[in-house]
Amino acid sequence: ESLYVDNLKYYGLDGMINFKLLTTTKLKPYIAIGGGYTWIEEGPYNTFSLKNGSGNLVGAGTVNGALGVTFEITNRFGLNLQFAYKHAFKEYLTKHFQNSVGVYYHLGKSPLKEESNEVKDTDGDGIDDTHDLCPDLAGRKEFAGCPDTDGDGVPDSIDKCLEQFGEVSNGGCPLPDSDGDGVPDKLDKCPDHVGLLENGGCPKVQVHNEVEGAGDESKQIKAEQVKLNDFANVISFETGNYNFKQECYPILIEIVELLKKHPNAHLIIEGHTDSVGSFKANKTLSKMRANAVKNYLVASGISESNIETIGYGELKPIGSNLTAEGRKSNRRVEIKMKD
Repeated sequence: ESLYVDNLKYYGLDGMINFKLLTTTKLKPYIAIGGGYTWIEEGPYNTFSLKNGSGNLVGAGTVNGALGVTFEITNRFGLNLQFAYKHAFKEYLTKHFQNSVGVYYHLGKSPLKEESNEVKDTDGDGIDDTHDLCPDLAGRKEFAGCPDTDGDGVPDSIDKCLEQFGEVSNGGCPLPDSDGDGVPDKLDKCPDHVGLLENGGCPKVQVHNEVEGAGDESKQIKAEQVKLNDFANVISFETGNYNFKQECYPILIEIVELLKKHPNAHLIIEGHTDSVGSFKANKTLSKMRANAVKNYLVASGISESNIETIGYGELKPIGSNLTAEGRKSNRRVEIKMKD
């Protein structure tokens, strides 16, 4: 048998299944298997000699294997280069290679959607982009993938204090805490005095022990004076005001109970102010503060004749009037007890 071809017409009808080796780049190599039917038509000027004679058209079924690569130009359109081997079932059709270059076009739905089963999660927060309202920012599931930077349960999109842990009820901001004692003002019975949580935000008054060996009235008076100073230091006023703050009343009650033990003792109540305002106005205000304490004590059963009041104004500061904390400590009264 011999085959010399110088003029043939070649026809093929094939079906192939492609297995792509890469799908993430525009250049996609693949292998393919399949089958088909191939025809060869003899031309007028060749010496195509076959066993079954010299008919003009012969054909046979084939099993095909191929290597190829596609180059994607758009989602649907691209180029194809393929090297195929065709194994014929009939002896009269020669086993052969078929090399081809062509173009392809995808029909139907977008091939990207059909080919990709991968769930995309751009920000890596475990929530796929189709359900993530903030696909480029790592977030929390309960906020549909949106972040909560300070972890206070308020998403950043509506958090008024992004970098401070706050309350949902306050727009993600911390509740006001004027004295900075960790007890928010709305729960703090003494919002302007650093206090303890277990004491409702009020300071725990440290009452000194009585003087050792105090047996007579004079020594007892000295011991009670120490207690009075401890109590009186907690009484304070707003700037330019002589009314007690609400949190002062428990302390005033303690003072009354202590003074009732010494009904004959003489009291001197001194009023003091910070340096805000004129000297004359501060002196008047300090006297009014001392009188405010006196009026409370008298109303609580302490003899008015035993009480003297003095207003020192800004003359005797115990703190710096250059700071808010110092001015607060200067707005005070002091109670002195004499036998």
